Amino acid sequence: MTGLLDLVAHWNVHAHSPKELGDADVVIAHEFGDQKVPSDTTKAIINTAVTLCARYNLPLICQFPGDQVACARGVNPLYVVRENIARPGTYLDTHEVNRQAALECAKYGWKKVILVSHRHHLWRAGENIKKRHHLMPLFPKETACIPYDPKCSRILLRQPLLFIPREIWSRWSYRKQGLI
Repeated sequence: MTGLLDLVAHWNVHAHSPKELGDADVVIAHEFGDQKVPSDTTKAIINTAVTLCARYNLPLICQFPGDQVACARGVNPLYVVRENIARPGTYLDTHEVNRQAALECAKYGWKKVILVSHRHHLWRAGENIKKRHHLMPLFPKETACIPYDPKCSRILLRQPLLFIPREIWSRWSYRKQGLI
């Protein structure tokens, strides 16, 4: 079980080696913005994911609107998470993105996933996909360079001082719900 200290202490994840990443089945990329127009952070996430797909010859599962960035780079995602199917009309959260991605992975028998998101979001996304969706998340070192977008329409995603308190609350909420 995730300890209370884990909720506030993990801001960088252990990066996996190129050999470990080479054993992955798919790349899963989260969005980090307003879920309508790709933020600069989402663009960096998807550009990183596309590079990893090319390097390891892997398919891509991504969250909308990241597919727009991927297609502009010549990569058509295998699956795009567009809306909250489990709770229509509600916010598309990390758990639902991971749930839909895991369902797609199950169709192919995939177990190891390269997870790409903002570095301060990766720990929760990884814990969720491991505990609730039984996939093994692998983290590329390139996620350490993904920036915040100071122009993001969602104010809390503009800088660490705003995002980290929100993320601590999200981790606590996920823990309380049994999602991590």
